[in-house]
Amino acid sequence: MPIHVLLFCVCLLASLLAPASHAQSTAVLVNDVALTPEEIVSYQISVPAGRYWYDPVSGLWGAQGGP
Repeated sequence: MPIHVLLFCVCLLASLLAPASHAQSTAVLVNDVALTPEEIVSYQISVPAGRYWYDPVSGLWGAQGGP
């Protein structure tokens, strides 16, 4: 799965959990790869700062260190 699809999926799911007031210029890492502010803004959704994991085989995701 291309990385941009992976990042989109994580951002979309994260936006469902976060209020729209979160700043979009904060650090967001997916599988230890940082999203640039441009990538975050390009999805036009609010992405809470944090570290996330994503499994492209199952489509599962979550906060790093969590289930």
